[in-house]
Amino acid sequence: VKSCAFSRDGARLLTGGWDNCARLWDAASGALERTFEGHGGAVYGCAFADGGDGRLVTGSRDRTARVWDSASGAVLATHGGHGESVTCCALSDARGASGSWDRGVRVWSAATGELHVVLEGHGGGIYSVAFSPDGSRLVSGSEDATARCYDVWTGAPLFVLAHDRTVRCCAFSDDGAWIVSASYDATARIYNGATGEEETKLRGHAEKVLCCTFSRDGETVFTGSRDGTVRTWDV
Repeated sequence: VKSCAFSRDGARLLTGGWDNCARLWDAASGALERTFEGHGGAVYGCAFADGGDGRLVTGSRDRTARVWDSASGAVLATHGGHGESVTCCALSDARGASGSWDRGVRVWSAATGELHVVLEGHGGGIYSVAFSPDGSRLVSGSEDATARCYDVWTGAPLFVLAHDRTVRCCAFSDDGAWIVSASYDATARIYNGATGEEETKLRGHAEKVLCCTFSRDGETVFTGSRDGTVRTWDV
């Protein structure tokens, strides 16, 4: 299993694996609901649509991202164009986003897969992409030791969030007011989502911080680290 994500209501779990498939599970019982087949390589990234409308997105070693209908298993859109594996993906109401080892972040139509804009500026492979709740901004984390925030509609860079080492994960709070990023520098950092100003540096992990997310109310941040711990932080 290479990637996993919970639905917004916590009722379902989506997983992506080395077997080129994604699978949807009942989170309470563990029962398998559906298998999504079609990728020609391992599924490195997976996510539910931010709006909770039943769509899913997957990103694969086969250099494509796909949008799926969770009820029927049908492919709704496919986006190609990356030069290397798609490592991460996200889905808003109208747009999909995918990040790749080719250092590019691509934003595309969630209905057709047609390219909308390429977000440029990173100097290393992309580990994480996330839309703001209103779908107007996107934040990406890279092995170049930065997270970058962009205007989704124009592709314009808004600000750069600096770490000392690879940024492994990044996420918006549910109200879009804050961004959290997790890094191999053993810190997570919280930034103002409108200006990019650093608000708080979360120190305490002894190893690389691999993942991060906000609670639904935005009052707590959760981080997971290579040091074997998950930490909760009052922000």
